[in-house]
Amino acid sequence: MIRNTISNQKISNILSLILRNSSSNTIIGNVKYSQKLYIRSYSSNNSNGDQPNDWIQSPRITVCGVGGGGCNSVNNMIKKKLFGVDFIVANTDAQALAISESEKVVQLGKSLTKGLGAGALPHIGKQAAEESLEDILSQIGDTQMLFVTAGMGGGTGTGGAPVIAAAAKERGILTVGIVTKPFQFEGRHRMKLADSGLAELEKNVDSLIVIPNQKLMDISNDLYIGNAFQMVDDVLYNGIKGISDILTKQGIINLDFADVKSIMCNSGKALMGVGEAEGKDRDMVAAQMALNNPLLENIDISGAKGVLLNISGDDIKLQEVNKIVSLVSSKVDPSANIIFGSAFDKELDGKIRVTLIVTGMNDSQLLQHQQIQIQPQQTIQQPIQQPIQQPIQQQSQQVFTNYQQAPQQPQQHYQQTQYQQPQQVQQTQPQTQQQQVQQQPQQQPQQQQQQQQEPPKSRFFSFSRFFQMNAKPKTTTPGSNWD
Repeated sequence: MIRNTISNQKISNILSLILRNSSSNTIIGNVKYSQKLYIRSYSSNNSNGDQPNDWIQSPRITVCGVGGGGCNSVNNMIKKKLFGVDFIVANTDAQALAISESEKVVQLGKSLTKGLGAGALPHIGKQAAEESLEDILSQIGDTQMLFVTAGMGGGTGTGGAPVIAAAAKERGILTVGIVTKPFQFEGRHRMKLADSGLAELEKNVDSLIVIPNQKLMDISNDLYIGNAFQMVDDVLYNGIKGISDILTKQGIINLDFADVKSIMCNSGKALMGVGEAEGKDRDMVAAQMALNNPLLENIDISGAKGVLLNISGDDIKLQEVNKIVSLVSSKVDPSANIIFGSAFDKELDGKIRVTLIVTGMNDSQLLQHQQIQIQPQQTIQQPIQQPIQQPIQQQSQQVFTNYQQAPQQPQQHYQQTQYQQPQQVQQTQPQTQQQQVQQQPQQQPQQQQQQQQEPPKSRFFSFSRFFQMNAKPKTTTPGSNWD
């Protein structure tokens, strides 16, 4: 940033130097300028000639936290001093707003909820947001990019976030939803509400990033519950920081707002990964962490059409940028639009942070992400079913074969068979289990003949009775209620 003490003449000399050698970098006041410069204009009417009159500034970025989860995320970002971003918190809970770190506070639905919350009812959250929509829009103002963050599954965030996002998008604001899904222990009802809210929010944003809380907790089984929610807030923080740094921080490679908009506008669902490393091979380690982030686990990004990549650090080398971008490019569609930036961040102190936003995912790739937790259950059920069903089938086929081979006798013999049937069945069962391997080749021609012929109809022999006598008693585990 050019300091006010530099005269117009010095600025002209600097610009002339840059025009003569476009590949050179200029250092002014310990700040490094690359080829893209944001130049401040000065008024000729100003007698001092050094005071700014008009500024060519970075786009205005606003984060709006909706509901309890969204407000907590905003408080976390403010405490971590996220640079170049405005903050708004909107909630139906007046007590939560009273302790918020944000200067811009909007109480939703004053007349509807009386400041007592939405009671985990999304329709109340929706009505409250509609009641206070004008107050929200006045705080959003002329922002160019709006992040709507919320925890889905409750009342205010689930119902209110889609209303605010829709109003912002109608104004032409690039609107990005970055929200969380509940942990599994929060219950099926809350998860169902979250899914319904996500479907509504996706219709009203340009891009939607969903962070499943359960995956964050699966990173470690020893996390305290407070640390788990803190980890969620940190992921939200890193995601927004990675995008905002591209637009607000001066660095090696600067991007303009149109570049970011081309990737995220009307892109639907997106995926996000963050990696940070230091020491030897820090560039490759950080890039692999972003690509193999638990949020991208088992996701095929080879068909991604858009990639937003930010590389941050305090001592980034050009070769490191080249290696990171080359690795990411090899993982996505060859025709994908990849936009990357590199920003200075003194706080990293020798580390490199890679933030990856992937857009343009097709439905099959997103469906694979949703079915990860279903596959282990199927592999457990199959071995249990086969040993139970196979012996019963073999027993029934053996008894039916023996009955079919029996010589035709007078009706009196069948009447005796009816009463001696339990004894015959009990003798047949152990013989079938012992000679199962030996009799299997002999039974194949008979089984093929059975399939061609219709089984004889007899009112004296009952297969249902046979199964009742030979079925094993049902055992249940104490406390089990799966049936």
